[in-house]
Amino acid sequence: MKDNTRLTPKNDILNALPADDLARLTPLLEHVDLPHGKVLYQPDVPIKHVYFPEHAMISVVAYTDDGQATEVAVIGGEGATGVSVVMGSNSTHYENIVQLPNGGWRIKTKDVREEFAKHLNGAAVGGRYMREHEAEMERTGNGAYLDRRKVWASGSGPGGAGGPLGAAAGGGGAAGGGP
Repeated sequence: MKDNTRLTPKNDILNALPADDLARLTPLLEHVDLPHGKVLYQPDVPIKHVYFPEHAMISVVAYTDDGQATEVAVIGGEGATGVSVVMGSNSTHYENIVQLPNGGWRIKTKDVREEFAKHLNGAAVGGRYMREHEAEMERTGNGAYLDRRKVWASGSGPGGAGGPLGAAAGGGGAAGGGP
């Protein structure tokens, strides 16, 4: 692992963590390249790492029984992939594929589980993100339109009161999005 003693991540979840939590996680985080097309997770295969993209964009893809695929969510620097492991899941039903390349951070599943079990300060940040992420996948899966840039600009995105980071980021604002 590289020396991360001066970690300044460009990921909203990591940046929203209290300084003590981030300092404790720093030796466990590994900076990784996320090239276009890299598959981070396959459906029903154990999740080995949770990824925190910086400028990369990760497509979350659902498959039907007959093999048809649709993108149900996109994760970028506002979020993380594989966060369901904190709640006890070992795998995901979705494929996660890097669509826009760039780096990010990752942490081993066992390490993130141990940290959340021991130190719940970051649980509020992660829990809000997970609820927002699941809600977005439900909206997208039902054919609803969600332009995340409009939602974030309205104040309900990562730094807004209704977004995945909510009060942890100190933001506020009205809900918005969609046409």
